[in-house]
Amino acid sequence: MVIGALVGTALEWYDFFIYGTAAALVFGQLFFPEAESAVGTLLAFATFGVAFVVRPLGGFIFGPRPERGEPGAARDGPSA
Repeated sequence: MVIGALVGTALEWYDFFIYGTAAALVFGQLFFPEAESAVGTLLAFATFGVAFVVRPLGGFIFGPRPERGEPGAARDGPSA
C-alpha cells in the first residue's frame, strides 16, 4: 500500500511538472493566441494554479466516499 501511494504521488508530481513546463513554453500560444505572449503565459499558469489548488479539495470531498457497488471497498483496502 505504501509503494502504491509512493508511485501515485510521484506520477502526480511528474504530471504537474510536465504541465507546468508546457504551460510556460507552449500553452500560452496554443490556447490564448489572441493575447500577448506574457498575458497568454500568465493565463496558462492561472489554469495550472487552479488545478493545483482544486485537486486536493476533490480528495477531501470525494476521498471518504466508498466505491460504487462495494460499500466498504475504499475503506478496507485491497481484497486480494
